Amino acid sequence: MILFKSKYYLKEIIYSLRSIAKGDLEQKISLPNKGEIGALAEAFNQAVAGFKQRAGLLERQVAMMQSMLDSMLEAVIALDCDTRIIMLNPSAERIFAIGKQDAEGKFFLEAVRNNEIAGIFGEVIKNGSLVSREVSLVWPMQKTFQINASPITDAGKISGCLAVIHDITEIRRLERMRSDFVANVSHELKTPLTSVKGFVETLLEGALDDKENARSFLKIIKEHTDRLDNMINDLLDL
Repeated sequence: MILFKSKYYLKEIIYSLRSIAKGDLEQKISLPNKGEIGALAEAFNQAVAGFKQRAGLLERQVAMMQSMLDSMLEAVIALDCDTRIIMLNPSAERIFAIGKQDAEGKFFLEAVRNNEIAGIFGEVIKNGSLVSREVSLVWPMQKTFQINASPITDAGKISGCLAVIHDITEIRRLERMRSDFVANVSHELKTPLTSVKGFVETLLEGALDDKENARSFLKIIKEHTDRLDNMINDLLDL
């Protein structure tokens, strides 16, 4: 009779273990708290409760990380050691005009036909070092990105690559505008200043005694100084 009950209890424990293996964490063994079988059942229930607690904590952490990735303006892409896409966030979907379901599991070059970016990921996986590089993208739209890619390691071995991609298109556009603006302002200021300097030197070299020409030179100098004054006021407004 005792042997029969022991076999019954062991079968129940085995059934519960198989249910847990399938993902059912609500399993609990109710056995008489007697002897070794009872101690085994109690230890089993405690282990399941601890596992369930840790699994719940892990699920919350994963959900929080997913929420952070989804809300990031930067594109994030994770690849395995064969450059297959493991994960990408909504910003990456938008930037590369690809869908998550269509991209995950594919080689990066299958999803995004850009050899330069693929080369960066390959370099990271091959050398195991951080790569930070600026890349221009023409398709699906003209963009400039700062790519920071680092290796993913597992037990000391490189298992993939994680890339964070910053869209710096607007920054570069503003830098070009600033450069063009400075060049244009320099040219506009230099032209009247050169004229003023030339007429002043002419006057100092003797033209000041020629009243007719001196008066004409002074009018031209005044016109250029008025022009400079207007430009300076425009710059102050800007």
